[in-house]
Amino acid sequence: MSLTRQDLRFFAIVLVSLCINLSQKGGAHPAITYDPDCFTINGRDMAIYSGSVHYFRTPPEELKDILIKAKAAGINTIQTMVPWNFHERRKNQFDFSELEHFLKCCAELGLYVTARPGEYICAEWDNAGYPDWLIAEGIMNSSMRTNERPYLDWVDHWYSHVMPVLAKHLITNGLAALSGSGGFDS
Repeated sequence: MSLTRQDLRFFAIVLVSLCINLSQKGGAHPAITYDPDCFTINGRDMAIYSGSVHYFRTPPEELKDILIKAKAAGINTIQTMVPWNFHERRKNQFDFSELEHFLKCCAELGLYVTARPGEYICAEWDNAGYPDWLIAEGIMNSSMRTNERPYLDWVDHWYSHVMPVLAKHLITNGLAALSGSGGFDS
């Protein structure tokens, strides 16, 4: 059986999720386990009640209030996408300050986060999250979401910058899970 690069990326995401599940906080229990009835997070049985908040569509000064209202409505986990074109508007110039602000607000409120770092997010967002400059690099629509080398090299570029930001916030610090790209055939 021969695995494609896309298969390997999928398995890498699964591996990251497993690492999150197997990480320890305080040493006694795995951070996340589950059975048919519920999840157990840091030794405490709980159900995940999740809602989506797109921090990149929300004015930073309004974000905490929205999260407080979500928590008051019974939400304990916030799902969000992480759009590449929002954080790297110019090639090699990353700004994760709004993502960091969002993750900090969630942690302060005791909310878990499920992050979906693209590279493709759809979400009715410009270019489905792809930066405009990617096309200037010769990556055309017909190459996107394929196993073509130049495209995959740029995807690796994105993940090599966004994953360390998210890794600082794994379950031991509040991030519940990572998920792959959104949309069809992901």
